Amino acid sequence: METYLQTDKFLSVKKYMALSSKKKYEQSDLYKNEQQFIQQKNSSNIKNYRIVLKHKAYNDYKNLANTEKLKEFEETELHVKSGKVEKARQEMNKKDFKASGEFKLSEKYKKLLSSKEIRNYRKIVSLPQYRDFINLQHSHEIEAFDELEKYILSAGFKQEKKKIETSRFADTPEFAKEKEFIALKKSAYFRNNFKFKSSSKYSAYLKTKDSEKLKKYESLKEYINTEAFKKVKEYMLLPGEKKYRLSEEYQKEQRYLELKKSEKIKWYLKTKDSKKFDDLKQWQLTFNEDFESPTLDRKKWMTKYFWGETILHDTYSLAHEKQYFSDGKNLEIQNSILKIITRNEKATGKAWNPQLGFFPKEFSYTSGLISTGNYFRQKYGVFEAKIRFNRSFPVNHAFWMLSDRMLPHVDVAKSQNKLVMSNIWGNITEKNGVRKYISKLSLGKLANDFFIYRLEWTNNRLTWKINNVTVASTTDGVPQEMMYIVLSSALYEDVNGTVLPAAMEVDWVKSYQRVG
Repeated sequence: METYLQTDKFLSVKKYMALSSKKKYEQSDLYKNEQQFIQQKNSSNIKNYRIVLKHKAYNDYKNLANTEKLKEFEETELHVKSGKVEKARQEMNKKDFKASGEFKLSEKYKKLLSSKEIRNYRKIVSLPQYRDFINLQHSHEIEAFDELEKYILSAGFKQEKKKIETSRFADTPEFAKEKEFIALKKSAYFRNNFKFKSSSKYSAYLKTKDSEKLKKYESLKEYINTEAFKKVKEYMLLPGEKKYRLSEEYQKEQRYLELKKSEKIKWYLKTKDSKKFDDLKQWQLTFNEDFESPTLDRKKWMTKYFWGETILHDTYSLAHEKQYFSDGKNLEIQNSILKIITRNEKATGKAWNPQLGFFPKEFSYTSGLISTGNYFRQKYGVFEAKIRFNRSFPVNHAFWMLSDRMLPHVDVAKSQNKLVMSNIWGNITEKNGVRKYISKLSLGKLANDFFIYRLEWTNNRLTWKINNVTVASTTDGVPQEMMYIVLSSALYEDVNGTVLPAAMEVDWVKSYQRVG
């Protein structure tokens, strides 16, 4: 206790309690919190945040933000400002233009623009303080400030502040210990204790207490009673032959003799220097995806059509497709298997028509697509994937390849009511300019299990294989440009409720290129 009364902690408490009420409060955490609150409250970004929050148009802004109505307005505004409406106005006569979809979109835009909610939303967005508001909204900084303000203005804070300012040393545990020490110091027990501390016996005890010799003794005493020591002692008393049979070297020798008799090892030693695998050595792995991660690797795959990502930065479907590609929401990875799932659910999105361009469309189904368009392309080589299509016609599950244009287009494997392998090439702008090579197989067992679907592409031939068995081949229209990989599920007609949901399962995807 005497030692404690001489510590910095005790002396610091005693010194602190002798301070004035103001000085005590200024050394407290409460004071630091209060100063921090004042500083933050007077900062420009907090002031700007509160200006926006108290603006009379804020309620309309808050109610409209992230709603379908705002999204509809922004999409309509983007379309109108793209010039397509004005172009239609110039190209059509007045009567036709008023009956067109572009006119309806223009009128819809004007109506939305004049609505109170949109006007107030735009008012808020145009405020000079809006940038600070957006930066702080839902941020850790504003949440922390709100919590701090609530605390500073609370009754509990005021009570703690008053408690600090009115505190006395006589009310502390340190004062009680000091008082107790003074009383003990006067007792007969402690006077005898102080006398023993000055004796030779106590001096000898202190000398031995923390000595290296005592530590060594205690360590050895503990060690010779351990199971490890007893086992070593027992082992060292064994005859030589028994010691060897218990050794790691003996175990390795026995394992070597066992492996030497293995048929696999015998086969390996026989074939390792043969030319049996020379053909495999001529191929280099250029792309590999085994879906080991529970989420899709975005450094390998995109989840939109290539031109949707490049031009729109949004997903879309083709005009004749019944499904909406949901930008990854219809993809699942479990146990290293990717599932592309087609569901019976409504969605609103964009569709593309070669004559009309992009337009909004209501879809009755959703599905998924993955593509290497932004990350991996290759000319010639081997492209293969291990897939289970699962019979679900009229859902079309497909493993296909594409370049920057619509053609050439190669279906490595497409599951319809049959398994389709095809090559499509030519010029879509010319009459009868598109040519096709198509080969079909009965789905049969192919729809129920995983199979490896493989395309071998050289400068003058395309060869399709299933589990390394050739099923189709052509020399017509062989692509001569870089192509990328696409995996997708699509619908071209409505389905009944028993087919969906339907899934295409992919175990892995690989591509190879001939060395040299």
